[in-house]
Amino acid sequence: THTSSPSLVTNTPQSLSPTSIHASDFPTAAPATLSYGPTQMPSDTLQPTSNPTLTTETPTSPALTSSAPSAAPVLTQAVFLDVRFDEITYPELVEEVQARFRLEFRRAITLSQNFSLAMINISDIRPGSTMVESVVVMASHNLAIEWTKRINELTQPDDIFNETYGFNTTTFGSASYLFAYITKGSGASPLGKDKLV
Repeated sequence: THTSSPSLVTNTPQSLSPTSIHASDFPTAAPATLSYGPTQMPSDTLQPTSNPTLTTETPTSPALTSSAPSAAPVLTQAVFLDVRFDEITYPELVEEVQARFRLEFRRAITLSQNFSLAMINISDIRPGSTMVESVVVMASHNLAIEWTKRINELTQPDDIFNETYGFNTTTFGSASYLFAYITKGSGASPLGKDKLV
């Protein structure tokens, strides 16, 4: 039994030698010997938030991430719609009749195009032959393009502004001109504001 003891003693110093111990031999001891570099220290992320140059590291917050479906912005496209009425002089109408004209104008577009009333806003009404500039908010750019083409190529003013869709042509007359365009100020509308006043 004495012969096995000296062999254990000679092997023990070899295994404890610093040159023979490797971190891979002791995987559970490896994390205890790791040290953090200056960029990995938790204290680096605890800088004061009042410094504006440090706020650029916040996109990791789920509320600010645009990849989440619920956080994605709703994109819309405005379509401008110019409509001319030759038979009325808008400024000469009493306030109540002006309000009714604006409502019936929006309602006619809503009902004829199956839109919601909230999608249509009147941005300007110019005197002379009464020219109404309105904005129709579409759900996407592609829908705006499709609707603009359909309005300009296939629609006559009286297809929209008529009694069927709640527009009183007896009081306000028929619309004589209709033009839709996407980019305001692009010159797409053949009738400029300077020609209508």
